Amino acid sequence: MITKKEILDSELMRLLIEIRLDSAYRLLSLKGTMNYPKVDEEGATGDLDNKGSLFIPGGFVFEDSNRRSIKPPEGKGLSIEQFRKDIVESMKYDNATLIYPEGVNRGINLDNGFFSHIASNILGNKEAASKRKLSLGTSPPQRITSDEIAHSYTPGYVLPPYGSRNLLGSCISACLAEPLMYYSLGKEMLGLRNGSENKFWEGIKNSKNPVLSNDGKVLSQPYAIICHNTRYKEEIVCGIIRILGIGKFGEFATLTFEEPTLSLMKDIEGRTQYHEDEILASYNGYDVVGVLRFYPRTNPGKRVKKGLTTTILSNEKDLGLDLEGIKKRAFERYKLSRQ
Repeated sequence: MITKKEILDSELMRLLIEIRLDSAYRLLSLKGTMNYPKVDEEGATGDLDNKGSLFIPGGFVFEDSNRRSIKPPEGKGLSIEQFRKDIVESMKYDNATLIYPEGVNRGINLDNGFFSHIASNILGNKEAASKRKLSLGTSPPQRITSDEIAHSYTPGYVLPPYGSRNLLGSCISACLAEPLMYYSLGKEMLGLRNGSENKFWEGIKNSKNPVLSNDGKVLSQPYAIICHNTRYKEEIVCGIIRILGIGKFGEFATLTFEEPTLSLMKDIEGRTQYHEDEILASYNGYDVVGVLRFYPRTNPGKRVKKGLTTTILSNEKDLGLDLEGIKKRAFERYKLSRQ
């Protein structure tokens, strides 16, 4: 299982947490009013993340939905400052954001059908290869659907029907879990010849490494990250973040910003109270804590209920954010009054 540090240790995750805490102040100011979004409504966001986003290691994607080859941005790398500007800008666009060592490509429309087909075939081939019986049944095995794949990569409180971003990210995650099979099936489906398959291979290989800044700092880890713009649960304040492609099939993590309830505390063994450095935002009589949950591997179409681990994040130990600065900027942005 991947560690908490590996999830959080990137400029991308730190920035997304800052953006979501900014949004949390807006949403806390709406608590108790008609404008506070319901659990199944979009709009649990702020000015910086209104569109949500899907972030993917750039080299893993070869073509867009129009079969056009995707080229990395021109350049020799990024500073942390430029990377942050690019990510904030990308949150204004629909579709996917691809992150390369050279820079960021945003607003890329990907072919859901391609990734659904590849992911389904990867899982079907693995299942067939594991069978030891030579005799065949009365009917062929059923195709594993993108809905089944998404079910395995989605918390139980997120109910179907799943949106296109959820389906796409889940199928990409299944491909990230099996890079060799993704290459083998993908090159045939793409019809790559005359050296193009080598470019595809290099892109996949490079996408398994962290993206570093010009001075060697980690900008992003080799995971897919989906920023949803829906709360999905009453105690969650703003849109959830899912971290995909972090292990075997069905392994993923969620990062949520929640009210510190007694029910949440019961999920953490040995804990009876919250610590002051775990309160990441406070407004209008409400507090917010950051919650990181790890979901274990499972089989296609299944979601394991046991083995889930829950951690409440400490700003002092885990994040190191300028919480007062985030609060000040949010108050100015949303014209909130000091209490």
